[in-house]
Amino acid sequence: MDETPDNLSAPSLSESSAGIPSPVKIDPKLLEKALKKMKGLIHGNGLSTDKVTLVDTAETTPIQMFRFKARTSLKIVPHYGVKIEPGRNTAAELMPSESEFKRALAQIAIDARTNPIKRKQIIDFMFQRSDKGFGIKEQRTKFHALSRDFVQHERCATCAQTGRIMCAKCHGKGMSTCPRCLGRRHVHCPRCRGSTRIETSQGTVACTFCRADGRVNCTQCGANGQVKCQNCAATGSTACRTCGATGWMSHLAHIEVFAQINFDFEKEGLPPLLVQSIDKNPSRCIEKHEIEVAISKSSVHDDYGSILGHSDQPSTNQIEPEDTIWIDYEALCPFGPITFKIDNQDVSGHLFGFQTRLIAFPYFLDDLTSAGREALLQAANQKKNQRPHLLKAAKFRMIGDIISQTLWMKNDRKAKAFLTEKYATGMNPDSIAHMVDATDQTIRNITRLWRTLGLGIGFTLFALILDLYLIEEGREKIKSLGVPELAMIPLDILLFPLGIIMGVYGSKISAKWSQARALNKIVPADILNRTLPKAGKTVDWSMILSAITIVIFCTLAVFHASTLPSWLSFLMSLLPVTAP
Repeated sequence: MDETPDNLSAPSLSESSAGIPSPVKIDPKLLEKALKKMKGLIHGNGLSTDKVTLVDTAETTPIQMFRFKARTSLKIVPHYGVKIEPGRNTAAELMPSESEFKRALAQIAIDARTNPIKRKQIIDFMFQRSDKGFGIKEQRTKFHALSRDFVQHERCATCAQTGRIMCAKCHGKGMSTCPRCLGRRHVHCPRCRGSTRIETSQGTVACTFCRADGRVNCTQCGANGQVKCQNCAATGSTACRTCGATGWMSHLAHIEVFAQINFDFEKEGLPPLLVQSIDKNPSRCIEKHEIEVAISKSSVHDDYGSILGHSDQPSTNQIEPEDTIWIDYEALCPFGPITFKIDNQDVSGHLFGFQTRLIAFPYFLDDLTSAGREALLQAANQKKNQRPHLLKAAKFRMIGDIISQTLWMKNDRKAKAFLTEKYATGMNPDSIAHMVDATDQTIRNITRLWRTLGLGIGFTLFALILDLYLIEEGREKIKSLGVPELAMIPLDILLFPLGIIMGVYGSKISAKWSQARALNKIVPADILNRTLPKAGKTVDWSMILSAITIVIFCTLAVFHASTLPSWLSFLMSLLPVTAP
């Protein structure tokens, strides 16, 4: 078993029965850690940590070390795909017949379960995960180490296992028709071209080369009309392409071994709240080191009998199925009621796990931070001068953190989920959601005016660019550098997104300035410096204003510019012209 976190001592899991709390006294460091965590929650939230103490309840309802058993069930399922290869594959495992292949396939799951080496590979693979395979439900995983290749050899039907087939060109004769004379054994006379006569200085005379026959013997085939077949080298057969001239085909099956995973743990004898806390996310309990687990020896060795009892099954001596591996865990978890005195008021809940998660506590932080929450709501309702209310709210460390995280994440849904998880003890999730909404509204109010001013500044600069580009002949100056008209069209198209970008970032930069001024010393400087406000509806307005601005300057260019872009001239030609 792994060493417990923070050097907290944990007795051996084998010392007690499943589901029964250990009589071993809880390590005092665990309680010290719980007190430190509670003080961390109280610190900076309206109360001195000196007023937080731990109430000793060891004699009445002590925190106990619970041992229970759990099981991860791995149903081994082989999957395979078959492909056909030419030749005889000797690297894969040979299967003499289809029935042998099916038997070997069915045996894979049994071998994985009963072969000590393979079984240990699987269990080690699962235990090396961050969750140690604990708590995985209805998932599937692949074991690469157990992949196998099976092969069946089959005689090639195309060549009847000879490796050669009849030549398609000569049909097995080894000879083919002469390509020059086409089997006629003679060709036209090259002198008279078959006319039997040639022109000379004395006139037309009979061709002496072919003796006035008009044809001569074919020299390529020796007047036989056939030549040796080049396709098969006169053998009458060629190598079989289907089997690669081997006479055999290989049916190769690649086997991948998967496991369908399920999980259960023994609930009998455990407090309902402990069962609920584990069942909510058992894998997280392992990853966060809240529960310590060790694998039972029976999971690795030859004893495959059950160690897990279920209330809905009469027998606890279950037998492991042939295609299933049970990983049986012995788990250890501290759990029990715990009470703190906070400003002379007892606040009770439960301690869960070695990381001393505090659960089922009343919403005591709601009461402590009520003044800060009220100040934050007032800031959200103010159209201006929000800073005094924010300063009052941020005096409470938790509220200051909520403001910072909301600003940093820019996504209210994610911020609510993160903060609810972070302040799961003592804080109502609805209160956190309301504070995130109030923070978002406050930031909108702070930046609204400056967003508008920034939008105006951005489009003022955009208008100057359009004036230089269209009215003051900046476009023509670029063309004079040797840029063709067709290359200018994409540059013209980019004017629209340029206007959007200038509007959005002009608005964002102005909003960031107002945001930094209002939230200075409330939100950490690194968050203020690295965070631009959300774009919001600024994008929509920028798209509209960019289109309007471009239309206006194109209209002005028609009346004031000496040279128009080709596309603008074309659009003007489509407009109806009224004769004077």
